[in-house]
Amino acid sequence: MAQQKVIQLPQFVTTLLAAIERRFPGCQVDAEPINGGKHGNYRIAVVSGEFEGVGLMDRQELVWPVVQQVLSHDEQRNILMILSLTPSELEGED
Repeated sequence: MAQQKVIQLPQFVTTLLAAIERRFPGCQVDAEPINGGKHGNYRIAVVSGEFEGVGLMDRQELVWPVVQQVLSHDEQRNILMILSLTPSELEGED
């Protein structure tokens, strides 16, 4: 069986994930390096029932203030994408 590579996330990413979990209790949140993390860029996925019935842009307006609160401007530049999904969207029901 092939071993899965474990990626150590930098402190600013783990800080962000914890802040998102506090803001959206019960959410699923994950970070993935873009291009293998060579340039320190990440995409974040947040799955929360709080997004049900909320438009895509409005979801972003809920999440990005968390980023702005906990990360420096330079760290924010390393977050290239935030996916904000409902549980049913994750399951492919919508």
